[in-house]
Amino acid sequence: MMRILSGLFVVAMVCSLALSGCGGVTSPSPQPKPPSPSTPAPPASPTPTPLPPSPSNGSITATIDGSRWSAAGFLAVQYQPNIVDFVIVGSDSTDTNTARIITLALPVYRTGTFVACLDSLSCAFLSMQISGRPWVVGLPGSSGTVVVSKMTAHNAVGTFSFVAVDQNGANKKYVTNGAFNVTY
Repeated sequence: MMRILSGLFVVAMVCSLALSGCGGVTSPSPQPKPPSPSTPAPPASPTPTPLPPSPSNGSITATIDGSRWSAAGFLAVQYQPNIVDFVIVGSDSTDTNTARIITLALPVYRTGTFVACLDSLSCAFLSMQISGRPWVVGLPGSSGTVVVSKMTAHNAVGTFSFVAVDQNGANKKYVTNGAFNVTY
């Protein structure tokens, strides 16, 4: 149990750092020297192509308390043998102050149905963070399931749903219609 929680803590920290690193701080590009009176002005540079609206390594979508959600800001997929075998983390924003982040961690690298809990090596770990506030599955009043329908060397497809509770167990968030199709 402690090994699983330690591994999940490492995963959460890596994901938080990755999200923090995506905060949009960029260094200015070097400015060209102004042309001298005898030199013609260089042609204008083309407009940069905007980033795609969703990550290139797949998709993860769900409905959170009746509101559509997708991992448009950040999506990470990682295979970690001996800790937690397969982890998907998605965020709808790169701003950790407002982001809604969903984490799915599976104990094995295979297809099947995984029930969420915190006290067994055979359970899925499901959690969510909304504007910095954690919501987890495995505490009293929560429940969840992940169904992996396809798992290949480079692609995983499945569905999920869960009811997550806050740290006091008093408030709930409902995640329904969850689906993922990720490449790694």
